[in-house]
Amino acid sequence: MTETDIIGYYSAQYLAQEQAEGREAKLIDCYAIAGTDVWVRMEVVCEPNGADSYRYIVGFWGQLLTATRAPLTQPALQA
Repeated sequence: MTETDIIGYYSAQYLAQEQAEGREAKLIDCYAIAGTDVWVRMEVVCEPNGADSYRYIVGFWGQLLTATRAPLTQPALQA
C-alpha cells in the first residue's frame, strides 16, 4: 500500500463520517504527517470547517492503530 493509498482511504472515511453528520467536507481538508513512534507510519489529519479534527494514526501496513476526534492541541501553521 502506498502512502497515497493510505491517505486516500482515511480521507474517504472522513468524508463519509462528515456527510453522515450532515456537514460538507472536502478531500483538501486532509493531510498527512510522518509518524514519530516506532510502529506508526503516518498520521492522517482532517480538519473540517466548524468541527473538531479527525486524527487517524496508521501503522506500516496501512492498518488503523487509533482514531480520535478532538480540537487540535497545537496552533495551525501559517505561511
